[in-house]
Amino acid sequence: MVQEASELQSEHHQKSCRGSEQNMKKTIKLSIGGMHCASCASVIEKRLSKAKGVQKASVNFAAEKAMVEYDDQQADEKTLSDVIVKAGYKVFDSSSGNGTSGGNGTSAGELR
Repeated sequence: MVQEASELQSEHHQKSCRGSEQNMKKTIKLSIGGMHCASCASVIEKRLSKAKGVQKASVNFAAEKAMVEYDDQQADEKTLSDVIVKAGYKVFDSSSGNGTSGGNGTSAGELR
């Protein structure tokens, strides 16, 4: 009887932990400028994948978009955008259409 109670408690704990993990997981779509080929998309994808908290990153060169699945306790939109900017590309703010770029305001095309 004690073992059954312990197993039920353990099962409940596992379910509640899984639920909290799902709450921390977010997906964001970022618009990227300055990619010239599939290799550019690959570079961004690799850099995003290595960023702390990122669980999955996918960059589509033709659509100029990145889909990033991440733990919102370890990363946020600004952190992910900074990874892309540091790689030499622009990230466009979806609400205003303004892009952010490297420190001197040059676009990725001017950097390459």
